[in-house]
Parts: sequence; structure tokens; C-alpha cells
Amino acid sequence: MKTNRPMNFLLFGFLLFNYSCEKQTFDSDENNFDTDYKYIVHSHTKKHNAEVATQWFNLLTDLAKVTPYNPPQSTRIFAYSSLALYESVVPGMPSYQSMYKYLTGNKIAYESNNTYYWPAVANAAMASISTSILSHYPQPVNYTAINALEANLNTQYQSQATQEQLSKSIAFGKHVADVIYNWSMTDGTLNNNGTLYFCPPYTPVGGPENWVPTPPFFFPAAGACQGDLRTFVTDIVNLAFPPTVPAYSTDTNSDFYKMNSEIYQLTQNLTPT
Repeated sequence: MKTNRPMNFLLFGFLLFNYSCEKQTFDSDENNFDTDYKYIVHSHTKKHNAEVATQWFNLLTDLAKVTPYNPPQSTRIFAYSSLALYESVVPGMPSYQSMYKYLTGNKIAYESNNTYYWPAVANAAMASISTSILSHYPQPVNYTAINALEANLNTQYQSQATQEQLSKSIAFGKHVADVIYNWSMTDGTLNNNGTLYFCPPYTPVGGPENWVPTPPFFFPAAGACQGDLRTFVTDIVNLAFPPTVPAYSTDTNSDFYKMNSEIYQLTQNLTPT
């Protein structure tokens, strides 16, 4: 079975990003933090371009190309990274709302009296969530590239914001990444000890109407246990259930045959790019 990498999450990340370090402590006490995002209008994300998002998702795409993650693993990496990116900058976007609050019912606290430097916030969030999520996968991870991109962007920001502003921005970005990462730990992908859960091998049941490994490598089924994982949106399977698939048939006049023939014809004219 041939599956394209989940680049919809890359697009999701782009669309949502419009535009001596003192340790910061974030809690949900509303006497200190405005958790309903009453925005700091003089610190809007629209003052900045999407370069930080572009560079981070280009790097994650490159890592996915050279590291043998299967499609469900890549999907998860892009999904949580995109959410962390969005949540890290949404306090600076008055027209948007927190997706984390919508998905979980919880809020991410931030210091409402701070003027965050949003590129630094996003950079810290992406570096932290990428490192945390990838740490659970058994394949070697190019942490050198991750650390280098984070450091390079932070160096650029030295001339664009005060050290105090950068310190607080970096602390907030890491705080957001921690919140998203902790939520990611509850989706069923990991065992109780934090190791990656490996789904029991799927044994093909046989018959022309059922899935079988396909050439040239005849890889086993990927993501056979995905249906057991916690989804981003509760009960999304029933909320967005697709129409019933036409019954299997080799009759050239059947809906099933026509549907698959259309896809097959498209595959005969694909180009390398």
C-alpha cells in the first residue's frame, strides 16, 4: 500500500502562523495570568513573517525523508508540532482562538502584561516539541540540526528584541511545548514507561477484496492499531464518517471497479515531482 506523507499538517502550520535566561513560572492563577487571551494589541503576530514556521517545517520534512518513520508516526510528529506552533502565537492573534482549549477544555496560561517577541516564542516551541516528540522514536534523530536551527534563529533575534523580552518569549514557547507534549503522552502511542508502543503485526486475511502487502518492498501494514488511539477531536470518527464504500466487484460496470480504475489511471501518469 502506497501512502503519501501527511503534508496537510505542514500546510496547517503555515496557515495558522500569519503574521542570562531567567526561568519563568507559568500557572493558571487568574490573579497573575490572563488565561482567556485578552490580546496585547501592540504585540500582534502580523508584524512578523512566517519564516520561523517555514524553516522549522522544512527541517521536519527533511528529517521525515531521511528517517524511516512510517506514515502514522510522521502524522503524529507534524500534528503536535503544528498545534504547539499555533498555541505559542495565538495570544498575539486577536482574530483566532485557542485550539487546545477547544480540544481539551483546558487553557494554556500566559503573562498578559508581557510583550512577547513572537518569532522567538515560536522558535522555542518548535525546538522543544520536536525534540520531545522525536525522543520516543527508535530511529536516530538528527538533534544537531534541530539545535542548530534553534540557535541560529535565536542569534538573529538578539538584534530585534531585548534580552529580557527574548528570555520571557523563550520561556513561554517552551511552556506551551511542554503542555502540548504532556497532552500527546495521553493518546495511546506510548507505553506506561514512555517507550513507543508497537502494534501487534497485522495478518492479512486473504481474498481479493482485502489488503495485502504490495511491491516493491512488501512492507507490513502501517498503523493497524491507529483506531485504538485517542483522536484530536472527540468522536471524530462518527462526526466525519465517510460514505459507505461500494461493494467489492470485478464487474467493469460496477461502482467499485470504476472508482478504482479512475485512481489507477491517474497513477499511470505521475511525475517524480
